[in-house]
Amino acid sequence: MSRVLLSILVVLALGALALIAWRGLGAPSEAGPGRALAPTAGSLGPAAERTAPAAQRAALPAAGGPLRGSAEAPPLRSVAQATEQGHSVILDVRDAVTGAPVTAFVVGSPALETPIQGRAGHAELHGLPAGAVQLELRGPEHPGAEVTVALPRADPLIVRLEQATGLRGDVRTSDGRPAPDVVVRMLPLNTASNAAPGPAPAAAGPRNPVQREVASPTMAKTDSEGHYRFVPLAPGHYRGSVEHLGQLVAELGPVEVVVGLTELPVVRLELGARLELEVYDAEGRPRIEALIVVTLQNGATLRRYSDREGKLTLDPLKPGRATITVPTQSGLPEQRRELELTLGLHRETFRSVSYR
Repeated sequence: MSRVLLSILVVLALGALALIAWRGLGAPSEAGPGRALAPTAGSLGPAAERTAPAAQRAALPAAGGPLRGSAEAPPLRSVAQATEQGHSVILDVRDAVTGAPVTAFVVGSPALETPIQGRAGHAELHGLPAGAVQLELRGPEHPGAEVTVALPRADPLIVRLEQATGLRGDVRTSDGRPAPDVVVRMLPLNTASNAAPGPAPAAAGPRNPVQREVASPTMAKTDSEGHYRFVPLAPGHYRGSVEHLGQLVAELGPVEVVVGLTELPVVRLELGARLELEVYDAEGRPRIEALIVVTLQNGATLRRYSDREGKLTLDPLKPGRATITVPTQSGLPEQRRELELTLGLHRETFRSVSYR
């Protein structure tokens, strides 16, 4: 009886060991009610990937690529950003008459939030939609022109701008330097008091509707490079004058304005007076941005500021008597000097100028 009991116990022990070993070898886990067994990574083959739902296919990494969410994977928003950037186009803008690059122009479009500034015939536009995009270009010496570009486009878009009708020229000092802030006036010669002598003109034909809308400016001022322009200007005959600090210094014309830009001869200012001023504080240090007031004999008043070295240069100036004033803000009396401006260089130094 003891042998039979021992045999039974041995059989039960062996059965228990067999069951434990069988479970340890990886028996499939059970899915509860309403649950499906989740596939492991890589368990879906090519056929399963083609037939999987779109959301599931999107989660699959590319063959041999990094797993989504790993450090090597690019951020998902990079694709959206590239799409939002849209298309780009490069513009090559040239003068239709000379073929030279247009110095300065502006590009506008309903597809752009703000206009783009172009320089030296070059401009780049980004973030444009696909398809036909309308562009409008205009410059100081070129009227507005509209072009349409089809995007995407690989090659630069070459645009030829027609010249505006008008006048342009330069004013320089006697030694060739630019003369800024010089007033140039143009007066048309089609009035009774300014009509050019000669036979009466033939009966005028129908007026050009474009010319009828053009407003002819009569005054311009030179920029920092000594350039001036009258654009747009109706075709015809004009006479001009050049003024500096309220004094007539040169006359222009008569000149005929035709279609396009007419270049006028360079005007040389032979005024000859050059004033160099220096301002220092009580310790001998340059006064930066010190206000200097110069009153000329004809009543013109110039209010300028010294540079980082405490210096200021004024030229060309009309010869005559001048008063130089350096105000202060510390209750001290202002410094004032009078001198006679003649041809050539004049230097004046103001010391112990305090603003404290």
